[in-house]
Amino acid sequence: MPDVEEFLHKWFEVKLHLAKLEAKCAKYKRMAERLMDKKGKNTLISKSYILNRRSNTRQSVSKANLPVEIWNRYSTRNTYNSYHLKKN
Repeated sequence: MPDVEEFLHKWFEVKLHLAKLEAKCAKYKRMAERLMDKKGKNTLISKSYILNRRSNTRQSVSKANLPVEIWNRYSTRNTYNSYHLKKN
């Protein structure tokens, strides 16, 4: 079993690194969107890669928008673990 301090420190460092990578990924996504808009295309093709842009639609409702009896009848409850790590 690893030392708790070391374990949590490593996890925290990985989370910081992941946040930086996600920011970089978002930057590339914005660049791709601008390029696709400029070209009027939804696909970018290079020698090694193909990038496709798709439009997705999702519908949802909130509890506040439904009558209580419908919410109680059709809502589902899912339980799962979540982990929240922060630096002291």
